[in-house]
Amino acid sequence: MDHFVYKDNTLYAEEVSVSEIVQQYGTPCYVYSQQTLERHWRVIEEAFKKHPHRICYAVKANGNLSLLKILANLGAGFDIVSGGELARVLEAGADPQKIVFSGVGKTESEIRQALIANIAVFNVESLPEVERINEIAQSIGQIASVAVRVNPDIKADTHPYISTGLASNKFGINKNEVLAVYKTIQQLPALKAVGIACHIGSQILELTPFEEALTCVLQLIQSLKKEGIFLEHLDIGGGLGVCYDTENPPTLTAYADAILTRLKQEAPYPLTLWLEPGRVIVANTGILVAKVEYLKETESKTFAILDAGMTDLMRPALYDAHHKIIPVKKTQQKEILVDLVGPVCESSDFLGKSRLLAIQPGDFIAIRTVGAYGFSMSSQYNARGRAAEILVYKNKATLIRRRETVQDLLLPEKPHAFVKMQALGNDFVLLDLDENPSLWREEKIKKLSNRYTGIGFDQLLAIRKHDANQFEYRIYNADGTEAEQCGNGARAVALYLCMNSKVDPMQAIYLKTGNRVSTVKRLSEYRFTVDMGCPNFLPEAVPLNRAAQTHYDIVLKGEMHRFSALSMGNPHAILKVQDLENASVATVGQALCLHADFPRQTNVGFMQILNMHQLALRVYERGVGETLACGSGACAAAAIAIRDGDCHSPVKVQLPGGELVIHWSDPKASVWMEGEAHCVYQGWVDG
Repeated sequence: MDHFVYKDNTLYAEEVSVSEIVQQYGTPCYVYSQQTLERHWRVIEEAFKKHPHRICYAVKANGNLSLLKILANLGAGFDIVSGGELARVLEAGADPQKIVFSGVGKTESEIRQALIANIAVFNVESLPEVERINEIAQSIGQIASVAVRVNPDIKADTHPYISTGLASNKFGINKNEVLAVYKTIQQLPALKAVGIACHIGSQILELTPFEEALTCVLQLIQSLKKEGIFLEHLDIGGGLGVCYDTENPPTLTAYADAILTRLKQEAPYPLTLWLEPGRVIVANTGILVAKVEYLKETESKTFAILDAGMTDLMRPALYDAHHKIIPVKKTQQKEILVDLVGPVCESSDFLGKSRLLAIQPGDFIAIRTVGAYGFSMSSQYNARGRAAEILVYKNKATLIRRRETVQDLLLPEKPHAFVKMQALGNDFVLLDLDENPSLWREEKIKKLSNRYTGIGFDQLLAIRKHDANQFEYRIYNADGTEAEQCGNGARAVALYLCMNSKVDPMQAIYLKTGNRVSTVKRLSEYRFTVDMGCPNFLPEAVPLNRAAQTHYDIVLKGEMHRFSALSMGNPHAILKVQDLENASVATVGQALCLHADFPRQTNVGFMQILNMHQLALRVYERGVGETLACGSGACAAAAIAIRDGDCHSPVKVQLPGGELVIHWSDPKASVWMEGEAHCVYQGWVDG
């Protein structure tokens, strides 16, 4: 059941006329029904309510943020297959402990991203992947939960491109090798086996393949039990088909009954059931609306040439898939036999063949059951912007993704005036002065920093090439004041330089700030380590109007506080606290920052020691206030903790924006700071 129906011969999405949607938003466009989406979710929840379960929606089917938010609010978990999908579901408000990461090609940066997000489980698909996850988890001091995805070598009657359960497919681990893989996992220190998974394909129209796959996995669970390996959950994947035309897939109730009956009969002990449906939840949620531009008659057939094509809906060209196509307005015109094709320069560009439709140029048609693998597989081939997406709920239609413009297509290829970067929650705008020297003006910096009228950032970074892998590097706070050093920013600069081939990424990068040079080395795609220099505890280096001491006492807001002071390129005052969450960061931080003892102000760090290699930190930063992360502040806190014997190197510093690893073993040596940086977006600003 869905909510696309005719009223007075006009197609409606819930209570909104599709004609009115087209008039406002143009074509081609995707139109989704929120009530249909919610109904499908509730039906599958109801079908499995008798057994402990978790439904993780397969994001690859349709990853629009608005749809993900609806599902998250309904309590959905999410099945992801990339770091981009992880970012999407987190943006949509997903509970990280309801996220499962599937897929055969997880990169180092994606695994690290997922570990930092604290997702529920990785579905692992090869022994090298198992070893990689263990290595990365160990490097950041975490235990990764994993489930082995079994390839049961079971044939499902579906298109070969979406079959995933055969031995000839790239997915999963051969059922005969699964036991050995679990034994390997037991030996690896940073992994915990919590489940077992299986997914045999998509658009499956009978129950037998699911039952056979489930029996195979349950037999493996029994074998694991005999070896003393007990699991918490069984993930049966997704794959239940939907009706595109004349198909007759099992109902969700029949599907659930078959699964739960076999689980009850054959499971060696109680297991939580996980599912990863995508298509069955979202397919009937959407239609694609297109305009008939021309009717072209040839000797052999008539073509209805649409403004939508394979760039908007790939399934017919890729799978020879059949979708019902209906008019937006029913008329008394004579039906004609047509092939509905798009404007793309490929003979595979068709959306439907040999259809009887009463249509004329200028009419609109709707392609049904495109909520799954419609927009998510669309492209910009032939320099065609991707379609708009509209969500309808009752009598309201809302644009949830605007149509791409020509400027959207050109942007990644044009020289850009700025790049927005992020490192542990700190927002940076980077100006490459070799490309944009006219933007280097104080009033422009202040305008750019404004989050309402500009771009918004914590600090602006400006670079200019000096020689080979050497660059001049300046750091400005949002209030226009200049900072002496920023390690998080240095990582962002290094990533920008590597991404744009401005340096040799295998060599050290040198960033000159004032009278010092920071050395940055690339560890992996997004991870860098920065030489932050030696900590200087002399009062004149801070500067601090006090005689040299290990600790200083000061009265702030009527209370006595003890702090340590040092320079890490930037001045820092570090206070040790027992309860970081309830520390008076804003009030005490501002009071100490502006105290007369610090004539040039200071950054203030509030540090709680967690163990000998870990501390938590909040920072009140000059010109900014409390910030999500501060690289030099993390180094300063770690240096104080190591000096005082509270911690040993390396020290993991937990900040609100993420974690940094600080290395400092010799009082006369530099502090090295290790962490990630990411590019958020790039664009132009007026000069």
